[in-house]
Amino acid sequence: MEYSRAKATDGSGWVYGYPVVVPTLPYPPEAPADDPQASPEPVMIGLMFPTDVSKYNGVSDWSEATTSVDINTIQRHIGVIGGNSADVFEGDIITANRYPFENWNAVLTWNNDFSTFVLRYYRKKGYAGRDIFADMVEPIKYLITANVDVIGNIIDNGDLL
Repeated sequence: MEYSRAKATDGSGWVYGYPVVVPTLPYPPEAPADDPQASPEPVMIGLMFPTDVSKYNGVSDWSEATTSVDINTIQRHIGVIGGNSADVFEGDIITANRYPFENWNAVLTWNNDFSTFVLRYYRKKGYAGRDIFADMVEPIKYLITANVDVIGNIIDNGDLL
């Protein structure tokens, strides 16, 4: 089972583990008092179980082993890519050392049409060349031999795009 990362809601940074998204209690939620006919929407919360199973020892309540995370920051672990085996997550911003990629940054995202992770390219700041990759997406397999560097992620470093 692949793990993920997400931002902890307490502001302590990235948490790595296995995410679970559940509705807050009470569930099902009660209709608003001002409109009893309204269909209430459940509010979802994210919890992250740690990858270190030793943290489960002696835990009688599963919530003691989890960390609350922002569900909008959950990013799946993709694995390693490139000739230098860069460890990457969904949403990572990468750069590569191989023509024509050296003038572009790419974001790893899931693409439902291809049912795989793809690279979405963005021209590097200061590059004035042709927009050959503008709005282009491609499977990550094309970077199999390039040296890939993770330079940030879309949550913390969106200014790199």
